[in-house]
Amino acid sequence: MHAAAYSLSAGCAAEVTTGPGLEHLELVLYFSKRLCAWDIMYVRGPAASIAAAAVVIAAAYSALLRRRPAPSRLALGSWGVVGSIATIEHTPTAREFWTVDVDAWRPLLLRGAAADMPAAREWDRDTLVSRYGNSTVRTERAKEDRVAGSQRGGMPLTELLRRGAAGEDVYAISNVAHPMTEDLTLPPFLLCGSDRSTPERLAAPSDGPRQTVGWATPLDEFGLWIANLPTASQARRHSPEPRRTTVHYDQTNILNCLLRGEKRWLFLDTRQREVQQMPWAMGNLRGVDGGRPVFDGSDFVGIDPAAVDLEAHPQLWSVTMREATQGAGGGATQRAGDCIFVPWGYAHQVSSASSELSVAVSFLWERDVAYDPAACARAPTAMPLPLPLLLPLWWYSGAGVVPLGYNTLSQTRQRLLSAVEQTARRRRLLDAALFARWWRAKHERGGDLLTARRGASSWIVTPF
Repeated sequence: MHAAAYSLSAGCAAEVTTGPGLEHLELVLYFSKRLCAWDIMYVRGPAASIAAAAVVIAAAYSALLRRRPAPSRLALGSWGVVGSIATIEHTPTAREFWTVDVDAWRPLLLRGAAADMPAAREWDRDTLVSRYGNSTVRTERAKEDRVAGSQRGGMPLTELLRRGAAGEDVYAISNVAHPMTEDLTLPPFLLCGSDRSTPERLAAPSDGPRQTVGWATPLDEFGLWIANLPTASQARRHSPEPRRTTVHYDQTNILNCLLRGEKRWLFLDTRQREVQQMPWAMGNLRGVDGGRPVFDGSDFVGIDPAAVDLEAHPQLWSVTMREATQGAGGGATQRAGDCIFVPWGYAHQVSSASSELSVAVSFLWERDVAYDPAACARAPTAMPLPLPLLLPLWWYSGAGVVPLGYNTLSQTRQRLLSAVEQTARRRRLLDAALFARWWRAKHERGGDLLTARRGASSWIVTPF
């Protein structure tokens, strides 16, 4: 047996220290924790039994991986897919969408929900160039790498389409420029939402310079995604790489509507223990409470989804996933005209290898927005609403580049409240300290309040 030292934590092997020749360190640690968690072997004192079993299992597991006909680096979704997310072939009512799907916190594929958008019928290369070619879009490289940092920038839409057609692996992930909203509509089932965190403002119209109506769901932003693969003849020369995201979750609800192309979606329930244990880069995922994940912000897993190293990350074998839908031959796709609802905090990964132009738009709103029957009684839910009539929180003119990752309204509100509370707390401390100095000046040295203020002036301007 290889030499190793094992320490105990609450009677369970928790740490492995290498000795001469010890191999498969991460696997040994992983399986030792698994044995403890499964209560297969539970000992107090030296963890010899667990150590021996973990080393043997790790060695056998590693040997099995080496003997696999396929490489140990596998594409995400080639194992662990247990089924499909819910799919509906009809357009739901607003009440159905909000009370059945949003409140249930479940991903949903809505077939044909965006098929009637003018953009779904009209947006091709020529149309985008002629109508909106001067609008600036935020761009990234085709394969998202949040750990290394994707190369980001901005360029006119015309330039993006030209570079993509020439074979560059660049795509747009940006806010929708306001002129482009003329070809977009809001699905009627997305109306009728109100912010339940501020009940006094439910269904209340805004009084800003661009007034909105009370029945319009408060949306954070309109997202735009454009990828432009080479034409068929150019593709034969360039062999472009499929575009894919990392595994990640967002802190807002998202309705993603595909206008052109095809996408493959994988969903990982962040309430799942194995998903919680994935190597989240920011460490924002903190557990589960009340049947929902608890986190401090959006997060991602810094693993290449096209080549997951299952020897380095054996715990990923236990992760289960669901696809957008199970198609013929095992392919799961979102087709042009389909929308997918992604609940806040629900982990997912998206790939697109469709030929030529792919375009999608997204509608983002916060978790505190809920169905409001009073607003719905006045909302025009019988037909899609032209998007220029709506005012998102982060509005974009199309000039310059708007970076993603702005704070949500609830985050901004919470930070302001925290700042006010902190300021008030400091003021109370300041008043208490000043009173103490005045009291000592008056009763110990016979001074007065003015003397105390002068004596404390240097201290008062010192920040806490």
